[in-house]
Amino acid sequence: MAYTATLTALTRVRDQWRFSILYEDTDSGQSLEKHYRQNSVTKKQLRDLARNEAVALLSNETTDVDVPIGTTIDVTPDPVVPPPDPTPEELARRAWFDDYRRLQSLLEVTGAVPALETAQATTLIASLRASLEAGWLNSYLDNI
Repeated sequence: MAYTATLTALTRVRDQWRFSILYEDTDSGQSLEKHYRQNSVTKKQLRDLARNEAVALLSNETTDVDVPIGTTIDVTPDPVVPPPDPTPEELARRAWFDDYRRLQSLLEVTGAVPALETAQATTLIASLRASLEAGWLNSYLDNI
């Protein structure tokens, strides 16, 4: 089985191209005309579209359906499987990066507005730095 594709129509309607391609099976002689609308059309786009469509037509022809007539088809939705709980390592990583973002924000704000450099902010910054140093893993470096 092989297909040929022939551009049978090409017109511009306002800002859109409308065109048709005739696909013919060279072995069986069967044909199928498909109509398209696109904002732009180039020779390469037409060729790629026709090739992809011919591949899809071929795959449809070679697909066998082995379901007998009268078979009851189950229409029950697939059960929703919740994602697995995060591992302790993932929780520690998230907590470390939460602290990291919070420290970055505090440093940015206190640097931009000196009046916010209070004893409470200084204590919080020191606490976050200590937490980050204690929880640091070299694998975190890739995500900074």
